[in-house]
Amino acid sequence: VATLVVMRTAALACAVTGGPRRMLARGSMGGCHRLLSKRSTYYMTSLPAQGQDLNEMFQVFAAPDAHDAPLPSGTRPVPLPLRKARGDVHRDGDWHRSVHVWIVNSKGELLMQKRSPHKDTNPNMWDVSAAGHITAGDTSLSTACKELEEELGLRVAPKILDRAWWCTVPSSASGETAAHGPFVCNEFQDVYVLLAPEEVESAGGLQLGADEVSAVRFVCAAEVLDAWERSESQFVPRPQHYSAQLKAALLKLGFSH
Repeated sequence: VATLVVMRTAALACAVTGGPRRMLARGSMGGCHRLLSKRSTYYMTSLPAQGQDLNEMFQVFAAPDAHDAPLPSGTRPVPLPLRKARGDVHRDGDWHRSVHVWIVNSKGELLMQKRSPHKDTNPNMWDVSAAGHITAGDTSLSTACKELEEELGLRVAPKILDRAWWCTVPSSASGETAAHGPFVCNEFQDVYVLLAPEEVESAGGLQLGADEVSAVRFVCAAEVLDAWERSESQFVPRPQHYSAQLKAALLKLGFSH
């Protein structure tokens, strides 16, 4: 199993604490984002290729009462007595769970990943820092930790990531890929917002999972929010209530736009 030890993990502990309010820079995409460099203060080993397992089993859940708002505090998706394979769930549009982990640096830039061309939904598009479905029997927190390591090579302590949880957002999307055909993806997305350690802001230190992620870059949060509003084709679309929740989380961390 590939491992990566994160130095100065205390920096991640400020993920849900306040701080001096900072303005999110605006400007052209070309001037606002940057590719991460290879230099690193992390110890890394190569991650094995995992591939896209369409037979991965998902727990199926009842549809939400409201599709355009986060779940009320203290509530969780209601499981049904049914588990189905990933491919069947995306074919049939069943409600299932996933995690979204956003990494934000001190400039208010969000780490974006370009999804692998092998993905069964939204291949080759820019998306959340790390994300993944919750396999039947797994928890949100364990899945978030796993996806950070598999996709970015980051090992984050569960207690630190747990404090970065923000909300659960229902989201629906549909489309078609050349490799996998049409899909309908109805998800309960657990959103985490994690403040990046200093080393990641300028140096990277990320080991990308070959079959999950093809590239990463930091993008001004304001540009990401605007791209969603304009429905820019290179970004995985996010509904307005998702965008509003991410903006609120950034405000709590001390960023405004």
